[in-house]
Amino acid sequence: MNFVRAETIVQEITDDGKVRDIITQVKKSEAEQEAEKREQILRSLPEFKRDGQSAAEQKATEQANEQQEKDDAAKEYNVHTIDEAEFEHYQQIEDAEREKKRKLKSEDAEAVAMFADERKRLREEVEEKRPDLITIMRQKNMEKSASKATRSAQDRLKGKITVKAAQAQPAKEAASGVSALAGYGSDSDE
Repeated sequence: MNFVRAETIVQEITDDGKVRDIITQVKKSEAEQEAEKREQILRSLPEFKRDGQSAAEQKATEQANEQQEKDDAAKEYNVHTIDEAEFEHYQQIEDAEREKKRKLKSEDAEAVAMFADERKRLREEVEEKRPDLITIMRQKNMEKSASKATRSAQDRLKGKITVKAAQAQPAKEAASGVSALAGYGSDSDE
């Protein structure tokens, strides 16, 4: 590797504390300038470019592209004309598509109308069967009072009161009358 001096840099600190860089380029001799020009020309050659194609390959692709453009231009002016039979065929296809769309539209409209009629009929039936607000409130109050009357006191107090069963005392303790030693045996022979 050859290191060539191309420029110099001088850093200068100003009075306010900022650093200033001064870059000066070294003047190149005529021989260095000529060598740079040759290097630039060589680098611009197609063989040394990054696309990987040589000059011959590039020329071949350019010729192929030009031929393709000529063919495309010729096709632009070559317009296909439609004869009467072909026109009738296309007209029949278009008429059939229009008929399909019309049938689908009429079926959809019929289904929507039928749905609207059914909804209207259902609403009328519901309005006929629906009682007024006062009747509904009376009926709910009667149901509540009926459910309260059928429940017994035991059902209403279930879980609120607990009853403990009385414990049976042994017969010996009841006869002796000693309650302080309840449940304990005695050493004496009585």
